[in-house]
Amino acid sequence: MKQEFEAWLSRHCTLVDSVSLGALLLARPDGLHVLATWPAGQMVPPALVNVAAAAVARQAPLLQAEGRGPAGRQLLAHPLVVAGQTIGVAVLALASPDLPDDAQQQALADSVAAFCAQLRATTAASATQDTPANPGQAAGNDGATQVLRLAHAAFDAGSYHAGAVALLTQLAAQLRCDRASLGFRERGATRVEFDSDGAPVRADRGSSPDIAAAMDEAIDDAQSVRFPPPEGSAPRILAAHARLARTQGLAALATVPLVQGGQALGALVLERSLGEAFTATDLALLEDLSRTVTPWLQSQRQAALPWHRRLLGQASQARSALGQRGHGRYKLAALVVGLALGALAVVPVSHELSAPARLEGRSQRVLAAPGDGFLRQVLVRPGDTVKAGQLLLEFAGEELQIERTRLAAEVAGEEANVGDAMARQDRAKLAVSSAKLAELQAELALADQKLARARVTAPFDGVVISGDLSQTLGAPVKRGDTLLTLAPADGYRALVEVDDADIDLVRQGQSGSLVLAAQPNKVLPATVTRITPLASLSEGRNVFEVEVRLAEAADAELRPGMRGVARLKVGDRPLAVLWTRDAFAWLRLASWRWIG
Repeated sequence: MKQEFEAWLSRHCTLVDSVSLGALLLARPDGLHVLATWPAGQMVPPALVNVAAAAVARQAPLLQAEGRGPAGRQLLAHPLVVAGQTIGVAVLALASPDLPDDAQQQALADSVAAFCAQLRATTAASATQDTPANPGQAAGNDGATQVLRLAHAAFDAGSYHAGAVALLTQLAAQLRCDRASLGFRERGATRVEFDSDGAPVRADRGSSPDIAAAMDEAIDDAQSVRFPPPEGSAPRILAAHARLARTQGLAALATVPLVQGGQALGALVLERSLGEAFTATDLALLEDLSRTVTPWLQSQRQAALPWHRRLLGQASQARSALGQRGHGRYKLAALVVGLALGALAVVPVSHELSAPARLEGRSQRVLAAPGDGFLRQVLVRPGDTVKAGQLLLEFAGEELQIERTRLAAEVAGEEANVGDAMARQDRAKLAVSSAKLAELQAELALADQKLARARVTAPFDGVVISGDLSQTLGAPVKRGDTLLTLAPADGYRALVEVDDADIDLVRQGQSGSLVLAAQPNKVLPATVTRITPLASLSEGRNVFEVEVRLAEAADAELRPGMRGVARLKVGDRPLAVLWTRDAFAWLRLASWRWIG
């Protein structure tokens, strides 16, 4: 019996989400004794015992607040009354200062009533086995025993489908019915889900529409129905029951709504083609059975639904709960969430594209070999900062120096010949010597120029960005070979690799910012100056290079080749659009690929 108490208490506590502690106490002359707790093994604080004792003394449910503010909680006690005597009390501690809504309070009351009915049935069954009773008491005991037997047939089946069919099958046999049907209302329409035949029920076939209409009559009136109506009963419109009896050739019908938390969830319909009409005792049995099994049927039905239908049902319950009294904090939270979602849908925010970027000089100068020769020394390497006129490298000039010495000697000799011809006034020799002297002087100037070009100097202040010649000293160099590449030190640009799916959002003149990996704490303002109209492949992505000009390009700490991340401002759009843009683009492309 203790296990049954613990199982019921566990189900009872889960009817309200905010229950932190539950206890089932037995009322004895010497006081209250703990039968079960939830969670199991918890100590029952004195505050719960005091509320339970007060509820037993009043023989009525009692709701009492403990503490104030967010740390406060509610204590709720329901006495267990069997045969007019309070035998115990169920007490709950709600970890919330808010009162349970009407639906939750009604669900707790229904749970207590169903449990008391089970206790009455168990007590009655034991009394029947021990001693004979008077006819009236025996009839009541027999009805309670039947309810308990039918409920256990459903509970012990192991699943929602098996339990519902077992319940209907035994119910039809016990009350000598041709058929018993079970249906539930969902989204305003009632559907027959099971009958005692056990076969799958089609909502649009056979008598199912007529049975569902009869269920609707009982659900809408929130009252049980006997058809034909007994003599002397209040007039009621039972058109659906009359139609069902006429089309199926039935002698009697009984319909009982399934009510939980003050809401009619569905109905039971029993049909007889022969025999007497259903009696008041039969109807009372069905109503007791409904109160006992409805919480179990509803919980099992919800657990058997697909996840999306469970989610819709929970959303509908939450919407209904928000429309009732109480739940001030939840209503406020729902309002805040609704306003936030509305803001996401309509309030525009800055849309920024994020893409990798690399730094380059605004212009570059290639230093080529002035002629054939051999490298004598290299004074710089990539990354070095140089000044205008600074010696960068030098070619071997021994042969050029020898050639210049020879030419200088020949020039001196020819100058002597010119002077001798002038002294002798030999015009013919003077003309020849003068021409020869001019030729030798030109060759000497060329030799001097070659010697000067053997020393390569920086044309401007800048940074060496390529050309590591330190490992090629003494190697032959051909005229026109690239030696070094220099970039000015006061002008940089960044190339942003924008994905081809986003390139349609980028326009010239848009602003943005750049953060380099070497300077993560410094944001460099940037402006789009050019969009390369040719895509390229970078790290497996199809990208377009977008050139941006940096506003702080004169920073001495910047170096060509640095990498970072750029963010380009491409307009204002709602956050909902930004978060779903990629998903919708993928869906459009996929639908075009698969459907056309």
